[in-house]
Parts: sequence; C-alpha cells; structure tokens
Amino acid sequence: MRENAAKKITKVREWCGQKLKARWKALAMLTLFWALLLSIAAPFTQEKSGERKYGYLLDTLVPFKGGEVLEQEFFMPFDGFHSLILNFENHSENEQKIQVELWDDAGKNLIFRETVPVGAEDDPLEYVKEFDRIGDSKQKSYRLKLVNLSKEGDDGIFLYGHANPADFESPTRINGADSGYHINFSALFQNGKTALITALMWISLLALSYLCIFFVSGDFKKDFLVIACSMGMLFLLFNPFPQPLDESTHFFRSFCISQGDWHDEINEGGQIGAVLPENYREVLGTEFSLYSWYSNRELYNQPFEGEGSFYTNPYMSSVIPIDHAVSAVGIWLGRIFHLSSALVILLSRLMDLGAFVALGYLAIRKAPCYKSIFFGVLLLPTCMFLAGSCTQDAVLIGASLYFIAICLDLILGKDRERKISVKEWLPLVLMVPFIASIKYLVYTPIFLLVLLIPSKRFEKHHKIWLSALIVLVSLVMMGYQVYLLKAFPFTEDRNGYVNVGEQIKYVLNHIYESYRNFGTYFFENILMHIENSSISSISGVAHFTGLWVVLGSVLAKDRYQWENRKDRNRFVCTISLISIVIFGLTIAALYAGFTPVGKWGVEGLQTRYIYPFLPLVCLALAHVPVVNQIKNYETKYAFIMTAANASAVASCLLSI
Repeated sequence: MRENAAKKITKVREWCGQKLKARWKALAMLTLFWALLLSIAAPFTQEKSGERKYGYLLDTLVPFKGGEVLEQEFFMPFDGFHSLILNFENHSENEQKIQVELWDDAGKNLIFRETVPVGAEDDPLEYVKEFDRIGDSKQKSYRLKLVNLSKEGDDGIFLYGHANPADFESPTRINGADSGYHINFSALFQNGKTALITALMWISLLALSYLCIFFVSGDFKKDFLVIACSMGMLFLLFNPFPQPLDESTHFFRSFCISQGDWHDEINEGGQIGAVLPENYREVLGTEFSLYSWYSNRELYNQPFEGEGSFYTNPYMSSVIPIDHAVSAVGIWLGRIFHLSSALVILLSRLMDLGAFVALGYLAIRKAPCYKSIFFGVLLLPTCMFLAGSCTQDAVLIGASLYFIAICLDLILGKDRERKISVKEWLPLVLMVPFIASIKYLVYTPIFLLVLLIPSKRFEKHHKIWLSALIVLVSLVMMGYQVYLLKAFPFTEDRNGYVNVGEQIKYVLNHIYESYRNFGTYFFENILMHIENSSISSISGVAHFTGLWVVLGSVLAKDRYQWENRKDRNRFVCTISLISIVIFGLTIAALYAGFTPVGKWGVEGLQTRYIYPFLPLVCLALAHVPVVNQIKNYETKYAFIMTAANASAVASCLLSI
C-alpha cells in the first residue's frame, strides 16, 4: 500500500514538474497579469462591509408628518456596526428637515445626531451615516429615532417600510404608538468574517486560473470543459443575483414554470404576473451574494414558502417558455426538497450552466473544422457570465452553436460520400424549439444552413423530411408566439410609449425611413457590440477579447480546404446573408417591442443578442487568406480565454 502510494506521489511530482517546465512562461505572464490587476484594483486595501437588512422591500411608503417622532428598535447580530443607510422621499413642494438619532441598547448613550435636509420633489434620498466602528455590537439592541422638524401636520415625507412586521421585528412607533409598519433600513458592519469571505473568493479565483493553465492541453473540446466548468462555477457563485441582464425576469418565468404555471396570469386589475410564495418578493428584492447570504441568513436560509400573493412581472409574458424550462428544473428540485432560497437560486443557475457546457462541448466536438471559432465564441466572458446565470441566453447560445456545428459537419465533414443516418440529423430537429422559441423567432434564419447540406448525403426523401420537420416546428412556434402576443397585450411608458402593434403599423407606413433607421443603427453600432464582449472591462480586456475572437477567426488553423471555388463562395455568401438577416430581425424586434413608437434609433440592443449567430460571422471571416504560423496556437488561445474570463470574474468581485 505504501509503495503504491509512493509511486503515485512520484508520478504526480513528475507530472507537475513537466507542466511547470512546459508552462512556466504562461504561468509567469498570468502572475504578471494578476500583479497588475490586483495592484490597480486593490481589493484588499479596504475591508468589505456586510449589509444587514431590516426590511427587504422598497415599495411601501410610510407617511411621516411634521412634528412626529418615529422610533425603531432593532437587534444587531454582528460585531463591527459602523454605518446606517436610510431612504427618504419628499412629495411636497418645500424642502423639509429630519433629525436622525441613533442610541445604544440602553437608550442612554447617543451614538450620533444629525439633521438631514430632504429636497422638494427630489429623487429618493439615500442617507448614509458613518460613525466610529462599534467592536462589540453583536447581540445588542439599538434605537433609531427620527424627528420631522417641519411644522406640525405638514406632510410629504415618506420612508420605505413594510406592513405586518414579523414576530422577530419590533414595530415602528410614531409618537409612542405602534404604527403597524416596520421601516426599512440597512446597518453596515465589519467583523473580520467579511474579510475572510473576500479572501476566500479571490483565492478561489486565482487558484482556478492557475489550475486552468496547468490542465489545458491544446485540445479545444477538453480545454473548453476545463475553462467553462471552473470559470462558470465562479460566475455562478460570485456574481451577485440578479445580474443586470434581465436575470430577475428570467428567474421569475422559470419559477412560475417550476410551480406548474407554464404561462403568466392576468389578475382582475389587468396586471400580468403570477401568484408566488410570500417570501419571493423579499428574496428578489435584495441583491444576493455571499456577503448578503452571510449578513441576512434568516432570509436566504428559509425555503420559498408561505401564502401566495400576486407578483407583477409582465416582461416575459409573451416569450415562449421552452428555454426557461431548463433552469425551472433546478428550482423545482430545490423546492420539492425544501432547500433554502439561496440554494434554489444557485440550482437554477447550475441547470443553465450545465446545459451551456454540455451543448458547447458537443458543438466543439462535432465541428469538423474551425473548432477555434466555436471555442472562442463560447468562452467570450459575456457568454460565460450568462452561462453562470439564470437566463434563457445560456440555453439559446448553446443550442444555436450546436445546430451550426452539426450543419458544418454535414456540409464539410469527412467521408462526404457516406449517407447520413436519421440519428445524425435528428439532433438538428431537437435543437429547433430552443432556437425558434425566442421572441419573434429572430434566430430562425439559422435553419437555412440545412439547405447547404448536399442532397446526395441523405437517404431518399430524408432531406425533405428534415426540412419539413424544421418548418413545421417553426410554424408551431410562430403560431404559439402570435397567441402569446394576443393573450398578453403589453404596453409601457418605461422609456416612452412602447406598443408593439402601433410600432409595426408605423414601420409599414414609413418603410423607407425605417430602412434608413435600421441601416444607420447597424453601421454605427456593430463594431461596438463586437468589442463589448466582456461584462466589465479591466485594462481593456472587454475590447481586446471581442476583437481577438472575431477578427482572430482568420487565424483558424483547421480550415476547410475547398476544392471548388463556387462552393466556397456560395457557402460564404449564404452564412453572411443569414447573419445580416438575423441582425436585421433583431433590430426590428427591439424597435417593435422596446423602442417608443416612431422614434429614430433603436433601444435595447445588447451584445448578447449577437452570440447565437456570431460563429457564422467568424466562419465568413475565416476565409480571408491568412497563414497562421503561431506555435502552439491552440494552447495559447486557451491561456488568453482563461485570463479574459478570470478578469471578468474579478470584475464581479469588485462590483459587490
């Protein structure tokens, strides 16, 4: 036993020595990269504060009239209490003043007293007061006292709060009487545990980035698994929930599916949404991170449960919910086992990450050539950011790239004289619902790639069957989309008057003007979207990564050697045309569904909408005759994508 263990240890040492010898330059460059990033960002120079929430919602306004005295007692479960955050609104025409006091648990020692001016009809005021850190604040009670210094009876000042305080909450007292509310505020603290959380997150990031350098091998499909699994898990755990790219609305739709509501509901007041557990609103009303989980454990450690209430969220009501069903599986599993809300959130993300990694791996493995293109697009930092989130984008991108890879294999793969079996083309049909279910079916032109597959490769009538099945599923999705648009009519004034029906009428009545509008937007913004391929830029990583993946397509080493120039030109022209059509449909969809009626310009276009068809753009560029003489190009490409994703994860850590 000891001899076997000694042999294994010797083998591990030899392997590590070989890797160090082969990768010392890459490791040195990664070390320099981290040294520069950490010295500039300086994440350890100031300890992160935990934010203890007292009330989680900001949608109930508690009136606070002139001359009134408001008192709120609260319990502090952590040492290191050092700051208080309050929110005020002034709906009157005059500036008003509030005296804010904080007293210790005995009510004898005043911690601070300050008069706060609240501007007239101003935006909500976030009042932040720092004071000397209280090292022994744990397990003590404090009293927050507010005095409205305005003339007695004057109204207009409101605080955020929630009705029906929980058993562990002390009700707010106004002029000595219970108000029936509990005002919402936050207490910041630093107790050493927050510093430990920070250190553990950064150590995990650095360690996994170095392990990626050790384990990449120059095999794109294996390297994708290494980088996507490691960096994807970091995004899943460290990226605050909900992330800003509509994760809250995607999670809402998936949550509804998990409880059996395939579609949204319309209540008696005409609002679109669903009946959800009592604590859903509180959990989604607070940004979830490892810091907030530690600071508000009683919120995140309880499962989603309680008597349901109607939650308004109309933004995904007309979206076919097929892609959302993937993360819904994670939510459903979490709820049937009564897991905490924090674990349910993480499970929803894990399902989407798993689908993305599986489909991405299959795409790279299936592609007979240009594997570097699929590898690069899949590992764009924003793709990985989305993959580690609860969002339909992860499933859509994975399914689209797998569909493209299968078509590429059937068009350009080896042994093209062999007949294609049903087993080989059936996955194309299986991917269609995940691609065609996206709103307005904007990505369905990808299906035209099937036309480039030589008919002689199919058994008799099989190409017709394949095409017919794809068309049939697409038509079903189109009918489904029309039904949802009619069943859930939605207009809003969030960024002006948005109305899908009116916008379509406007376009049809102003065809040339709309054509100029879309064309202008395309030419003025396409490069910006290619560059902006990281969720946050550190040292220009965002711009560099996008340009590297797209323009670097010309460096693909596993190019297909065309025997017929006409076939090559037809292939390049077709995929270029498909890309242009999809981008045009995307612009049109956002113009109809997000841009105010008749407005010049297009609102709402995000870089992530390009990724499902970006490989087609890269495939067209890959036909530019450039000879790649870079040694160990595949391994170096993996190093670059590791660093790019590591910097994006670092951006998430710095944003918390």
